[in-house]
Amino acid sequence: MITDWQSLANLQQRQYERFIQGNKTKEFRYWLRYLIDLPYKWGEENLFGTDCSGTACFALLRMGYNIRTTADGLFRKVFTTSVHEDAVYEDVYAVFYMASSGEVKHVTPVMGRHVVLDATPDGIRLYTAIHTRIAFEQRGMSAIWRKINWNHAEDVSAGGKESWGVDPMLSEIAGK
Repeated sequence: MITDWQSLANLQQRQYERFIQGNKTKEFRYWLRYLIDLPYKWGEENLFGTDCSGTACFALLRMGYNIRTTADGLFRKVFTTSVHEDAVYEDVYAVFYMASSGEVKHVTPVMGRHVVLDATPDGIRLYTAIHTRIAFEQRGMSAIWRKINWNHAEDVSAGGKESWGVDPMLSEIAGK
């Protein structure tokens, strides 16, 4: 069987456009879904594996934002607006887990109403937010829900100061 790769690519583009319809939240979550069931790989963000901050950075990179940083960096510079976990999901959210020292140690992007994408040594999986929250609270961390500030994302991306170690494989896939 011969595959018509151009037709397949055109179909995927039409599905992407129909799903996204200019909505950044939907686009962010669209890219996150490619990471489900991948292995955990520290310091990476590509279609072969990623770490916790890499999940959010993968989606941002695919959306054109040159951001690759830690969970703490995302918390302090990109996801800067606090929200309550019962907020309406009309914008991109992530749940950050802060240690008693004040440093953010982990991030889980929100995929839908109380569902997060969590990167653990067991792999990249969907969990309920409460499941993940309980696991981190047992380790003495507190959960903080944040909304992305697109103006800050643009500034961080343009500044290039939070783009350390952008996975060369992702740059190649993205055609950059």
